[in-house]
Amino acid sequence: SPSLNWKEHEAVIDKAIEFNGGRTKLLAGTGSNSTAEAVKGSKHAHESGADAVLLVDCYYNGPSSLELRKEYYEAVLDAVPGIHVVPYIIPGRTGCEMSVEDVAILAGNYPGVHAVKEATGNLERMAKTRELCGSDFQIMSGDDDITFKMMSNPDIGASGVISVISNVAPAAVQKLTRALLEGDEVTAKH
Repeated sequence: SPSLNWKEHEAVIDKAIEFNGGRTKLLAGTGSNSTAEAVKGSKHAHESGADAVLLVDCYYNGPSSLELRKEYYEAVLDAVPGIHVVPYIIPGRTGCEMSVEDVAILAGNYPGVHAVKEATGNLERMAKTRELCGSDFQIMSGDDDITFKMMSNPDIGASGVISVISNVAPAAVQKLTRALLEGDEVTAKH
C-alpha cells in the first residue's frame, strides 16, 4: 500500500470487498502518517463495506503514545461512527508505538476497538495487553515467526495472525492457527 496513491488504495479496497462477496470478515488497511488521510481512507472503507480497518501507528512523524491515541486513533474513531479499528503496533517500521496503557484506554472508551495487531516481538508487552484489556480482547500476531509462541502462551492467548507468509502458504498458516485455537500443539508444531 505505501506505493499506491489514495485513489488506487481505495480501488484495491473496493475490489477486495467485491471479490470477498461477504464470505468472510474484511479488514482494510487505512493507516497513514496523516490523520486526515487515515480518516478519509477509513471513512471510505467503512462506507464501502469493510468490517474493520487496520491503522498502523502514525509512521515517520514520531508522535508520543498519547498523541497517537488522542490525535490519530481517536480522531478516526470520532470521525467515522460505528467503525471498528485494529491498531497495528510495529515500532520497527514506524519509529513509534502506542503504549499498552493507551491501547487499554482506547479499547475501554471505544467499543469498536476490540483487537490489536502486535508486531513488537515483545512477549512481555503482549502479556500486559492481555492483563489490561481482558480475555475478550483479541491480540493478533503481526510476526509470523512468533505466532506459535503468542498463541500457545496462556499469558498472551493470541487469537491468530495477520500474516505475511499466508500469502505464499495460506493452508499451512490456517492449519497452525486452527490447531492452536483447538489446543492441539502437536499438530501445530508439524
